[in-house]
Amino acid sequence: SFIRWSKYPDAKDENLTQVKSLGWKKGILVMALVIAFSLVAGSITMNIPGAESSYLEAFASAIGMVNGVLLLLRYSEQWYAWFITTILYIIMDISAGAYGLLIDDFAMLVNTIYGTIRWFLYVQKEKKMKQAISAQIAAQSEEA
Repeated sequence: SFIRWSKYPDAKDENLTQVKSLGWKKGILVMALVIAFSLVAGSITMNIPGAESSYLEAFASAIGMVNGVLLLLRYSEQWYAWFITTILYIIMDISAGAYGLLIDDFAMLVNTIYGTIRWFLYVQKEKKMKQAISAQIAAQSEEA
């Protein structure tokens, strides 16, 4: 991710990177792939003795893989996927009685909340900067 992100530095601060958004068509495609993977993987793992929440685990795994890809490609929707994954982990750990893992789950939730806030504040700042540049260019072209 670091190598890929460093290829797209922010125009104003090279410690930051340009971000993207999936859009609704790609979002629907991603969700369809997640659901398909979850159904296939869940049905396969249901045949394993002792596998109780196979579909939930398959869905969490699929969303987790999506997290990694969206993070690598700098999509804002990664944060929604992180929230879903974290909530699924909390549900699975509570249902399994693995209360010790909840410490890790809640730490991940706090990190996700913090990262989401920072990310979306940056996106808003970037949009305002682009609008200001566009307005400045438009004003200069009107003067000419």
